[in-house]
Amino acid sequence: MRPSLGQRLLIYAILLMLVLVYISPIYWTLITSFKKLPEMMASTPTFFPEDATLQHYRDVLYESRYTTFMRNSIVVGVAATVLTLLLSVGAAYSLSRLRFRGKTLFSLGILLVYLFPGILLIIPLFRVMANLGLYDNIISVVLVHVILALPFGIWTLRSFFDGVPVELEDAARIDGASRLRVLAQIFTPLIAPGIATVAIFSFVVSWNDYLFPAILLSSPSNQTVPVGIAGWTSAYSINWGQISAASILTVVPVIFFFGLVGRYFVQGLAAGAVKE
Repeated sequence: MRPSLGQRLLIYAILLMLVLVYISPIYWTLITSFKKLPEMMASTPTFFPEDATLQHYRDVLYESRYTTFMRNSIVVGVAATVLTLLLSVGAAYSLSRLRFRGKTLFSLGILLVYLFPGILLIIPLFRVMANLGLYDNIISVVLVHVILALPFGIWTLRSFFDGVPVELEDAARIDGASRLRVLAQIFTPLIAPGIATVAIFSFVVSWNDYLFPAILLSSPSNQTVPVGIAGWTSAYSINWGQISAASILTVVPVIFFFGLVGRYFVQGLAAGAVKE
């Protein structure tokens, strides 16, 4: 039954309110990054900069360690995403196509790890990384982010592998193709939406994480963007202009990455929602 005009207007009004709720913090951060300090601290807020300035962006890019933080975040995010994809594809294919003892128990164990909140893993992971000599090394953060994203990646891609007809793999195997070749040339194009979904999830988890970089990294030259920006606050002052400018700059790589694979991400969410 088609909704009436009043029902459609109500739906549109609710959706518009939700959009405003999500966009308003970003908009406020954006206009704050262009305001001068007196206007920023005025008792009456302005919803558009009266005397716009780029000084905060210049301070962030040329007078701070922001570029170092950004470089570290990009390295950690890309490395964690690539490793998560490689491990997720192999593990998901094994759980979907191979038969081995303990398969069900192993699958449930992966899901159980995903259910644990990250804060419970701080002390064990810190001790492991310290014993491996990886404390204050961005490699430790990469490994932790892979651990956090891997269960989601395996379970997501497994559903995509289950949706590919077995006859395709059997035909390729009869023609002499190895499992690795079947995985690379047949499965990978078919599960591209799932791969994009896992890639975006892994990158965003790594990009936004503050907890583990703050615990595992101590040198300013190794810190990521969330930890570096948090260091600009103190008990006596908060530089809202620089923090706002840095926050806007930090969103740009995520938007660019989502623009590259965003359409596959939407397809992946739609496909993952339906299980045959």
